[in-house]
Amino acid sequence: MMEEISLGQQKVGNPQREVVEALIEELGLQPRPNFNRAVAMYYMERMLFSQLLSLLQNALSEQDLKVLEEKQVHWLHLVLLRDHFRHNADLLLPSEPETWVDSIFDNLFKQFEIPESMHKRFDVKFDLDTFNAEWARTLSEPFGMRSDKLFVSHSAIVTGPREEL
Repeated sequence: MMEEISLGQQKVGNPQREVVEALIEELGLQPRPNFNRAVAMYYMERMLFSQLLSLLQNALSEQDLKVLEEKQVHWLHLVLLRDHFRHNADLLLPSEPETWVDSIFDNLFKQFEIPESMHKRFDVKFDLDTFNAEWARTLSEPFGMRSDKLFVSHSAIVTGPREEL
């Protein structure tokens, strides 16, 4: 069990931390005094640090963790974060056109050497209304996660800031 926790930290926790740190660094490259950090943290705390970790923990065996590539974890986190930022761009940075989101995430995909073929198919805001939409099935499949749970978690948490903050 201890080996599985250490392996989970190495294969999921560390890449997750790398994505979050890179996003914070990328956001800091240009002055954005109106950036609403609370909206970004809302998603990170509830989805990345809680629901997504739980979904991955329930889906991945020790053997799955051993063969899991960091690039897959980077990709999953970046695609989900980008969608959250796209849906909430007006709350995150009210004074800017939404194009800033893709610019930041294009840089992050390059930084983590994620091939365009892995992220370009998600080049639109995710459909948050059609239960278990195609995006959820596509993102869940490589990890063996339940796509319905990913859909429900992501959809609820992406729309949460509009209701709670």
